[in-house]
Amino acid sequence: MQNGELSLRDYLVVVRRRWPIIAGITVVLAVAGFVLSATQQRQYSSSAEVLIDFELSAQITDPANQGRSISDRERRTENELRYASSETVTALARQQLSDEDAAVVVTADGEADIISFTATDPNPTQAALAANTFAEAYTSSRAERNAEKFNDALQSVETVLQELRVKLAELGGRNGPEVDVERASLQQQIQTYEARKTAYGLLADANKDTSASIINPAQLPEAPVSPKPMRTTALAFTLGLLASTGLAFLLEFVDDRVRTKDELESVAAAPTLALIPRNRETASYSPADEPDDSLLAESFRSLRTSLRFAALRQPLRSIQVTSANPNEGKTTVACYLAVAMARLGNPVVLIDGDLRNPSVHRRFALPNNDQGLAAVLLRQADIEGAMWAMAGVPNLWVLPSGPAPANPGDLLWPADGHTGTLTVPEVIAQLMDAGYLVIVDSPPVLPVADAVTLSRTVEGTIFVANAGTTRARALQRSLEQLDRVDARVVGMVLNRSGEAMGGYRYGYREQSRVSPAASPVPPVQRPPASPLGAVPVIDAAPSIPRVAVQPVAVPTTVAHETLHGRAMPPVPATNGHASTNGHGDPDLEHRLRNHLGLD
Repeated sequence: MQNGELSLRDYLVVVRRRWPIIAGITVVLAVAGFVLSATQQRQYSSSAEVLIDFELSAQITDPANQGRSISDRERRTENELRYASSETVTALARQQLSDEDAAVVVTADGEADIISFTATDPNPTQAALAANTFAEAYTSSRAERNAEKFNDALQSVETVLQELRVKLAELGGRNGPEVDVERASLQQQIQTYEARKTAYGLLADANKDTSASIINPAQLPEAPVSPKPMRTTALAFTLGLLASTGLAFLLEFVDDRVRTKDELESVAAAPTLALIPRNRETASYSPADEPDDSLLAESFRSLRTSLRFAALRQPLRSIQVTSANPNEGKTTVACYLAVAMARLGNPVVLIDGDLRNPSVHRRFALPNNDQGLAAVLLRQADIEGAMWAMAGVPNLWVLPSGPAPANPGDLLWPADGHTGTLTVPEVIAQLMDAGYLVIVDSPPVLPVADAVTLSRTVEGTIFVANAGTTRARALQRSLEQLDRVDARVVGMVLNRSGEAMGGYRYGYREQSRVSPAASPVPPVQRPPASPLGAVPVIDAAPSIPRVAVQPVAVPTTVAHETLHGRAMPPVPATNGHASTNGHGDPDLEHRLRNHLGLD
């Protein structure tokens, strides 16, 4: 994500963008939870409740500590819980059940002196039997333990009585105030312990039946406690939804791919010129066959309009189209932009400047790529003979790359002082001087330096970002490289944008598919005067000044021909002397400039 401050709309955008992950994980976990729950063995649970009379027990076993605090009572409850879970009770219950694996869960009611024994078993009868057996084992074991305490208490009282009687006998027939007081005290103590002895006997008999008793025996369960497929499925669904949503936002946080116009503009300082809609079929037919009323054609008319406004500030007679990395749509944008410009009436030349990975000739379905920019740069062909005129789009010519050379970089940008070849700036200058709008499909910026170098030659660069593919870091690095050479980045184009045209067509239809038509260009004939006057570029306002470019030498002549009933603007040819046209005319350049209104 490019913006650190998230609004509710941003959250909704993330959810909508990552919904396959959210839905997929949620559904998978929900289905897994249901299947796992449905295939588990059914388990039945039954509980027996035992009431403990701590007051009665304390009267017998610990009469001095009756009426202790609540915390003391909780301590006694915890002691009973541990005793109920002890090996003594467990061994006794297992012996009675003849099952060495029998087990229960012992719990206590925090507000009452009740202990519960809960047994779980695939057999409901066995579950109830186990709960009752453990409860009975506890009560019987506890009774035996209390009986021992009662015996110890009675024995202690009897011992005290014997000691008191011995002391009383030792006094004998002695008299005196002190002796009388001691004798009276001993007699009082003997009476007290004899009463206590009698009470202990009575309470011991009562405790055998009332100190711990089963008040709610375990019943035969009617329904299983597990599995519960619906509850498990709901829980798995909730966990899956939370986990998948968290994962979606984590991926969104670490994912720096540009997807929207806002994200693009948050990374690039240049304005967004156009949003190009998704179209999976653009590579299957020629851009020249795109209907005027299609959504794709309208998006490039929008790009054309943006460029016209940019030309109001500074002329745009040559435009480079590039991107950060390959396969981001720069060739598509260059081809369709050339078609849109040509349909406005501008004479346009589209140059495939990507000698390493050329594709313009395939996009326009040219019969061959035998001659092109590489041959022109090597002076093996003239510009006119290497260009193709598109029969379906008047005023559009394509200069393909030609066969891939062994050293594209050295060919495009030869060393200083090298006179054996033309340079790309020279070719572009000649075409601009002849009145063409030049659009160059250049290599991407990051893999090679060609686009950065070419940006100093053209009058503007359009940078293409592919929605969902171009990463912000790559975009920033590319723009930094262009900025270091003071390149004029006219603006950005977001290709394959889901928000192009606001998401609706408003009368635009899907593209029709027509077979492309392209023909090789013979020596050309000068067209009628350009309607653009002094600015034969992008249909800009006539008031924009045109920067004159001096033509450079082309080692070929220019002849006069027509193709499909239309004419092609000539490329001036100079060799340091007067220009010739193959028919002995030395004033071709002067007449061309006068004919186009340039002189």
